[in-house]
Amino acid sequence: MMPRTLAWRPELTALRPLTRQIMYTHTFFIGLTCLLLGLAPLALTTELLAPGRTPTAILAAECVFWGLRWCAQFVAFPPAIWRGSPLYVAGYLGFAGLWTWVVTVFATALTVALTAQHESRFSGRTRSRVVVQMTRACWAIHVLSSRPLVNSR
Repeated sequence: MMPRTLAWRPELTALRPLTRQIMYTHTFFIGLTCLLLGLAPLALTTELLAPGRTPTAILAAECVFWGLRWCAQFVAFPPAIWRGSPLYVAGYLGFAGLWTWVVTVFATALTVALTAQHESRFSGRTRSRVVVQMTRACWAIHVLSSRPLVNSR
């Protein structure tokens, strides 16, 4: 779809046949990867939000992948490339919005998964012990910070 929309055929005919075929093949597999990375969360939403190392790793990988794509939107496509054509402007703004939304969704999901994982580690007595220790530490910090460090005489 993208090669047709951007009229790649005339430009790619100038390439050697092997280079042209590599471009088409890589474009297909990049598109397939993006499609699969986007469909996986739709099919596995519950599993990805469950506590565990595997869902957390998948969500972290998705955050890195789509986060880098979000960065590329602003670094690799300067305004000089897309301004002047209403189609390019719409595509730029549409993809900027899409990548922002995708990164936000995955970052939120990763935060939820990490929070659930953290809470599952501190259950019952362990959690109350941690709360007591944190309270003591906060109290100690408060007491130490309220005392002058240097004698003011």
